[in-house]
Amino acid sequence: MTETQLGLMRFENWQRWALGGERTIILAHYYPPKAAIAGQHVSSEVWDDDLEANMPIDERDAEAVERMILALPKHLCCAVRYRYTGRPRHIGMSRHVIEEWVNQAAREIMASKIRFIT
Repeated sequence: MTETQLGLMRFENWQRWALGGERTIILAHYYPPKAAIAGQHVSSEVWDDDLEANMPIDERDAEAVERMILALPKHLCCAVRYRYTGRPRHIGMSRHVIEEWVNQAAREIMASKIRFIT
């Protein structure tokens, strides 16, 4: 796995932590990442409460990632928050630029992980 992929996996864990677990599972079901960037609703299914979704959260890592995101340059921080939480609602950049910034942020958090792990 590349540094970028590992960083993106950490962002996904952070997303579940930041949005409160179950809410993230529902968002991922109805708004897959590529559709979320484009603002498209892609599923008309009804969420099935009986479906067991196993998406554990590593809270310690999520808290470390939160600190690292806050330490990123503002444009990278905004891109990550936009991509994973939908905030801010409008970022004024193309999808491709946002994805590049998110990938850059993923590489940067992996490069800086030693400084933030306690």
